[in-house]
Amino acid sequence: MGNDEVQPEADSGSAAGDAMLSSDYRERARARLASAREHLDSGDDRLLVYAALEARLAIEGLTYDLVRLYRADVDPAVLSTWQPRQLFKELLAADPDAGSGMTFHISGADGSFEGTGSITLKEHRLSAHTAGNLHSALGSFLHERMVGQLEAGRDIDHAKMRRKIGEVLTELEEVLSSNGFNLRTHQRIQWTCRCSIQMEASISLRQSGKRVKCKTCSRSYEVVRIDDGIGVRDLRIYGAKVPASPPDWNLVGRSFSARSRQKQLSFRLIA
Repeated sequence: MGNDEVQPEADSGSAAGDAMLSSDYRERARARLASAREHLDSGDDRLLVYAALEARLAIEGLTYDLVRLYRADVDPAVLSTWQPRQLFKELLAADPDAGSGMTFHISGADGSFEGTGSITLKEHRLSAHTAGNLHSALGSFLHERMVGQLEAGRDIDHAKMRRKIGEVLTELEEVLSSNGFNLRTHQRIQWTCRCSIQMEASISLRQSGKRVKCKTCSRSYEVVRIDDGIGVRDLRIYGAKVPASPPDWNLVGRSFSARSRQKQLSFRLIA
């Protein structure tokens, strides 16, 4: 190894080292972010590749953290998928708000949102853009220049590399500085498939409905919002036609194989 090659030093006894052994993806991502920021701020262009790698791993960790949150709503095969871009396609199909920030206002003892004891939780969540485009951009920095690139005079552009890494780190710092995380507003329903398997699905406040498939027999169901509750119907029996107006839903509701009604919408804080 040449004397001018620099490698990052690892302290196995450090807090960052301990975080890397944690099963908490956010803590691991926070340690990755700190390491990436240190490499970037060093001013040494030779350490930029390490900053890009750490930032890329932080993006992956935060994406996997969301997969854990939605694991009941995605295909089990997703748990073995590593590409954030592909994972976000599944997450957004399960919940359009999966990549969106959210703010929760919790009232205090006097019932107001400004009085003593009131709490505001704000989450800046990893976006599909960061998990897809920026993750891919960082990956381009982790490969040696191809023959054609060098012969055309297109060597590594350290200034561009530094700007892109800085953009990613700013985004990650905002995500990890949120005082609330893994916030969801959704309603969940459980029912028994005709093959006797217990099924479960949820829809967010912005969803009017979605389709789910039994993982055992592949029977398709549709989960829909009805008034202040949600219901589910077997599409193999009632077909795929989706009524357009609320009154039609009330009529279809009589043929639901299972129904779940709640007096109020369910707000969950999962941390």
